[in-house]
Amino acid sequence: MLRNWNATTPALDEAVVIRLRRAGDERALAELAQLESRPLPEGPLVVAELDGSLVAALPLAGREPALADPFRPTRELVGLLEVRRRQLRTGVARRARVALRAPARA
Repeated sequence: MLRNWNATTPALDEAVVIRLRRAGDERALAELAQLESRPLPEGPLVVAELDGSLVAALPLAGREPALADPFRPTRELVGLLEVRRRQLRTGVARRARVALRAPARA
């Protein structure tokens, strides 16, 4: 299949996975950071895999921009990472508010 590497959208037949960083991701994350000439962000990350390869990562905390493979179509994936980060942040904040309002158990 011919591929336009300048495309911003993954092909329809490519599997996309959005998940939290795992211990086994360190090498792939270090490679992403090197491609971007930036340090690897510390702390929790939400990452995007494209056909089993880690191609983008976004810190859950702060406002650091995403790390993304400049040679793969990642623009829409970064958008999905931003949506997932908002969902996770909202869920954490909601659980914290509920915990603060819950009556103490004896």
